[in-house]
Amino acid sequence: RAAMVGKDQSNVYEYLLAGGVAGIISRTVIAPIERVKILFQISKADATAQSSRYWHYIPTIYREEGLLAFWKGNSAAVIRVVPYMSITFLSYEEYKFALR
Repeated sequence: RAAMVGKDQSNVYEYLLAGGVAGIISRTVIAPIERVKILFQISKADATAQSSRYWHYIPTIYREEGLLAFWKGNSAAVIRVVPYMSITFLSYEEYKFALR
């Protein structure tokens, strides 16, 4: 807390909130790509057909499970990333302030 001496205490909460919101947005935007990647990785596709079969999962997921299926499991990822990103963002700002 020594780095934040003289700074408004509300800045700490703003930095934590900003990091959390950034984490939520980034995980939610990348969730469809992650979902396809995970399904591809756990499939029994052989190594020679991997590049052509990766894109096969996108229409299959949409057709079989609907649009929201691309965000399946996103809430768990968001719960995991919010504390991490909040602390990372706050730490960056504190070190930046302390090293001036």
